[in-house]
Amino acid sequence: MKTRLLLLSMICAFAYAANAAPPAVTFIQAGQRAGTKLVDINYTLALDPGQKAFVELWFSPDNGLTYPVRCMAVTGDADANVTAGSKTAVWNAENDWDHQFTNNGRIRVIATYGDQSSGFAGSGSSGGGGSGSGYGNLNAVPWSPYFAQASSMGGGPPAWQNKAVPITDPGPDGIPGNGDDGMTMNLAQEITGSTLSKIHADPTEVTNAQWNEVASWGRANDYTNLQDAPANDDNPRANVTFWDALRWCNARSEKEGLTPAYYMEANEGVHDINQNGSFETGEYFDLDGNGQYSPGLATVFRTGANIPNYGKSVTVGSHPNEYWAVMSPIKKDANGYRLPTFHSGVFPKLATGGNHQKKWPWGDDNPPGVGGTAYADFAQHVRATAPPASSFSSPSPATSRQANGYGLKDMLGNVAEWAEDGSEMDDGFGNMTFDVPVYGGSYLGIPAGAGDPNLWEALSSSPGSTTSPAIGLRCVRYEP
Repeated sequence: MKTRLLLLSMICAFAYAANAAPPAVTFIQAGQRAGTKLVDINYTLALDPGQKAFVELWFSPDNGLTYPVRCMAVTGDADANVTAGSKTAVWNAENDWDHQFTNNGRIRVIATYGDQSSGFAGSGSSGGGGSGSGYGNLNAVPWSPYFAQASSMGGGPPAWQNKAVPITDPGPDGIPGNGDDGMTMNLAQEITGSTLSKIHADPTEVTNAQWNEVASWGRANDYTNLQDAPANDDNPRANVTFWDALRWCNARSEKEGLTPAYYMEANEGVHDINQNGSFETGEYFDLDGNGQYSPGLATVFRTGANIPNYGKSVTVGSHPNEYWAVMSPIKKDANGYRLPTFHSGVFPKLATGGNHQKKWPWGDDNPPGVGGTAYADFAQHVRATAPPASSFSSPSPATSRQANGYGLKDMLGNVAEWAEDGSEMDDGFGNMTFDVPVYGGSYLGIPAGAGDPNLWEALSSSPGSTTSPAIGLRCVRYEP
């Protein structure tokens, strides 16, 4: 049998930012040894004085469109404890990508401070590895670990906590409604209804071209209110309402033969107090007024201006078995496309880029103009300037900037992105409005919160009917 050799051309670098001065990977060269399946790789690594890095190598068979293959059979300067300087490594491609051939190979080098990998899980699925079977060109992001400051999500001291695992509040602390008395918070269960191993995310904000392809299919298959973008290009799709975004997610799901996530009827269940597997009087809120529990989630959201009762705040039961809840028309175990959540942590998780226990994906320096030390290379990663004055009058193509450590672009800046967490809000005068989190800031600026700015505060909100050239969307799918 003739041996098929791996050919490499056009090698590219990826430098993963994980501190105030991020690791810098430059001068990458790679070539296959004649008559073998060994690939010699040379690169230069710059680090802060005294620091070491974890270095990982990824292979693309398609000129960098996807990076599905983690180079595991590597000797030399790779994995943990790599120091700064000129480095060499050898990849045995026979172990990781045997019996395959390409003239369009590229190598990505990811360097991360510390002794843990970046968390990048590959992109695409050509040739093995990557996002896994059935997830196309979405980027796979491991759910755990996911460190956030406890004070940013649910109270507690400003200590880093892995929010990707169930956390039991040590309570009681005597503060009503503060999640005390030993209650367990499980964000994965809130997101999927069960478990969560990976988030599969669009590597860029949804573009006009992507939108138009799905919208055209949707209009031919019983969807309404899905208008084409004004252009068919790589600029992010903006000027769509929250409801437009949900409809488009459903159409994208059905177009690909997946189960859509958004429905016209919310599930009336609030809390199964006696844990008998059914919702009884005092455990559900009778939205439809038929005197019995209705599971909802029957009619796919394809038409209509909005979804009734989406995010409606309700209280059922009586003390001590009184529970507050937000009505959800989301089929949490659906395998189709959804908008990321903010309050359950998906948006911030993706935005970290795998940079654990840092305020921003590049480290602890702040975006320029929000106080403290400013990150000098901010403009390379983020299309935004400090409000109120902006240097930009519009977004730019969604593919323009460097990706973060998860291979995701524009998690901050360019256009802000609709979250899934729409809910009723009281305006302080007894009037209820429907507001939706909008995450990440836009070309107009990055909201960063007061006091200690960080990416968990890069949040604003807008009514669900809002359209803006500064608001777009990105889709995710969840792997239990």
